[in-house]
Amino acid sequence: MRRGAKVTGRCVWFTTAQLVSRCEAIQNLLHEQVTNRRQRNVEAARTIRVGYRARYWVAEWEGGTDAWMGELTQRCPQLVIGRYIVVASCDSGPYTPTSDKVGAGWRRFGALAYSPKVQSVIELPTPGFDEWYVYDRNQEFVPHENFVNTWGFSVLSSERERTKAFWDQVIRLEPLHVLGAGSPTLFLVTRDEVLFRAMTDATRHDGGAH
Repeated sequence: MRRGAKVTGRCVWFTTAQLVSRCEAIQNLLHEQVTNRRQRNVEAARTIRVGYRARYWVAEWEGGTDAWMGELTQRCPQLVIGRYIVVASCDSGPYTPTSDKVGAGWRRFGALAYSPKVQSVIELPTPGFDEWYVYDRNQEFVPHENFVNTWGFSVLSSERERTKAFWDQVIRLEPLHVLGAGSPTLFLVTRDEVLFRAMTDATRHDGGAH
């Protein structure tokens, strides 16, 4: 079936499939614009705290709502592109790679999922209550405890036992970065000062620091 569209005095015909494709493209564009606007609003509402501990640069954002890992990976894909991730938490529990993911190189050991070398941030699961340990090299199986499922967990706390346990694990495992999205904080722990500066400076320029 064909439909006609009047364009500058002449009739242009589209097939139904072409019309559907154009409508889907417009829908996707509108969805992306709305998502980006919401993300900017969320980022602008977050407060940021920074620190330096055990040779790691630390940034922690808090906005009063559940955090989303995509705020880190979309703003700075270099955190994970070309690196290997151990997923310690995904949606408050273990991440189970699909058969397609397994075919692409993902591995599952107990409650942990190990990624192949990351090629794109789109391939990474970010449902919320996520915790990733990022490495330069593929890792053998080593236990990684998760901490984002403790409500109110903060990597910058100086008194809580869970924070102490987190830093004991970081010092023992020596990841390049640790990324976490819990409630109500989003955090980045990294040995890469350049990426740390890029993330925190960008947040301040967007009005996200208070």
